[in-house]
Amino acid sequence: MMKLIHVHHMEILFVCEPRISGSKAVSMVNVEIIGTHDQAIFACVSWPGQSPWLF
Repeated sequence: MMKLIHVHHMEILFVCEPRISGSKAVSMVNVEIIGTHDQAIFACVSWPGQSPWLF
């Protein structure tokens, strides 16, 4: 990870580990890629019973 930070000159790194995995995670969370840029990915995250949010 430190090599990636150095090579890409990152100032912010986001690491996320979900508390669920496998088929349960796939059926619970929907991630839709809205757009990409050289240094960013824009996505809409939603799951049943909750308002979607931008990531």
